[in-house]
Amino acid sequence: RLEALPQDVPASSIDQTQASAAGLEHQTTAAKAQAIASAAQVRAAEVGIRSASAQAEAAVAQMRAAEASVERARLLVGECEVRAPRDAEVATLPHEAGELVSPGATLVRLVDLTEVKATFYLPNAEVGAVKPGAKATVVADAFPDERFEGTVRTVALEAEFTPRNIQTRTDRDRLVYPVEVTVKNRDGKLRAGMPVQVTIGEGRR
Repeated sequence: RLEALPQDVPASSIDQTQASAAGLEHQTTAAKAQAIASAAQVRAAEVGIRSASAQAEAAVAQMRAAEASVERARLLVGECEVRAPRDAEVATLPHEAGELVSPGATLVRLVDLTEVKATFYLPNAEVGAVKPGAKATVVADAFPDERFEGTVRTVALEAEFTPRNIQTRTDRDRLVYPVEVTVKNRDGKLRAGMPVQVTIGEGRR
């Protein structure tokens, strides 16, 4: 358009305008190239994100597989351990460490002293006075000044020390019935086989 103008337009104006147009064209080309490069970077970033996501999923799968292996190893170790069903004290160890034992053999004998059992015998004439659930007081010979609270657990249904032939009153008096009393063993003082005296109810011994 400048060239179509009258001849009095300075040539320097035409040159400046052409230079500006060339500069704008170069800027446009550079902007297009930058846009293309930015799009390529975005596509590369998307590919990187997908790759990172796949790597993260693979890492999670490996972690779960490792956890499963650890749990399996823990189960295998647990199968090699023999555990008591409850807390108790070791009474006897019939085998040495590392010794090979046969299936079903006793590995250790445990004694649970948290609650002990006292067994005594009632004559035939007195067995009707004691019933399961009755309160009892136990005194051990080793601790004569202490009283241990107990409860009658069972009264045998069959007599022991029964004579071969019961014919007389004396024979009937010889019939006795085992009675079991459970005793709360505070401080674990009572031991297996320890002699005790049992009192049932109102001073009945």
